[in-house]
Amino acid sequence: MERVCKCLFVLVLLGLYLKVSDAINLVEGPDDATVSAGEAVILRCRIENIVSERIVWYHQDTNYYITIARTLNSVKDDKRWRYAVLGEDNENIYDLLITNANLNSDSGRYMCGYSIQPGNFVNLGSATLTVLAPSGDNSPICYVDYFTDRSPRTGDFVNLVCATTGGYPVPNITWYRNDENIGQAVGLRRNTQRWALRDGDLGTTFVCKTTNDAFGEIRECDVIPYPDVPDVTIRQMGGDAIGSDVEFVCGTNAMGSLRYRWTDINMNILLENRFHITDNNRVLTITELQIEDIDTFVECEIEYESFPLSQKGRLAIHLKRDDGTVIPQTDSSSLQNSAIVAIMAVVVIAILIGIAAYLLVRQPRRNNDQDGTPEPVKFTKIGETNTEDQALNDQETIKELDPNDEHDEELKTNLRLVDESNVEVHEEKQ
Repeated sequence: MERVCKCLFVLVLLGLYLKVSDAINLVEGPDDATVSAGEAVILRCRIENIVSERIVWYHQDTNYYITIARTLNSVKDDKRWRYAVLGEDNENIYDLLITNANLNSDSGRYMCGYSIQPGNFVNLGSATLTVLAPSGDNSPICYVDYFTDRSPRTGDFVNLVCATTGGYPVPNITWYRNDENIGQAVGLRRNTQRWALRDGDLGTTFVCKTTNDAFGEIRECDVIPYPDVPDVTIRQMGGDAIGSDVEFVCGTNAMGSLRYRWTDINMNILLENRFHITDNNRVLTITELQIEDIDTFVECEIEYESFPLSQKGRLAIHLKRDDGTVIPQTDSSSLQNSAIVAIMAVVVIAILIGIAAYLLVRQPRRNNDQDGTPEPVKFTKIGETNTEDQALNDQETIKELDPNDEHDEELKTNLRLVDESNVEVHEEKQ
């Protein structure tokens, strides 16, 4: 009886051994891999003793079954073109090929296993894929957090913020004032340093540097937390003739986030809509330049976005040659001068006509007879008198004149001639 029991025990152990030896088994599984973005990678999965099991690749980070057997299960076109299962069924090779590796969609842990029925997954081997990528094109980003709406002053506290976007591994972030290290962050995507402004910080540039050993790159950005009043310069581009377009560019040496606006433009230009503003309000273009536009002003204001600290600049509009020199007004306004002269001539003529008309209206009318006929006009010869009394008066005047004075003597002669003429006229009348 004892021998029979031993024999049965041996047969059971043999059956269990044969069952285990025939079970599905992972011959070669995936290994951890690190690739740069854009490169290709193969994750191994080689299995033996497959009966009816379906080999499956599973991405743990996205909780997604990538393949079932050799069929891609992804509905994303991006992965359909970049993923593939290598090998033949009779070779029991199910290697996963990933091309043009992407940091955001491909990084993570991958599992190779099998499934007998839906929802039942058995993991045979796993590995982590690490995709290296530099930071985003606009990284790092620097800015200053102010805790007041007014412009900064000595003694104010501010936050210097430097942030990175995208990329792996995360770069080290360090703030510098001139060459002094004022704070570092390792393994973080943001480095915020609280800073008390002092007199020496006025106009000083603070620099943030990011370093990534995986790519050997250094990037940086900078801010001026305690800026001075911005300088404003306006440059005129073009405008060499009446009727041409002229462009005005508002510029400054100030750093940081700035906003621009044009605060003074000639009213005629505004009413006639002969302007447009571009390039974040930095550029003003006046179209179809006119005589009336010359010597008027344009004004630009530049202000910091973070606080109310601004400055304005003004520039007179001129005609300019191609070399940038100003065309003198005498050369550029002959048409204007001619028009002015013509207008003045018309005004003068109109004034003269008005004066003449006024004088004609003011001249007294001639007396009319009772019957309405005009009174005859009487003509008197020069020196003629109507009475003899006038002649006697002239004789008295001659006696009073000085005989030695040449002037008086000449006057006597003239009076005698007049008297003689009067006598002749009087005799004729009689």
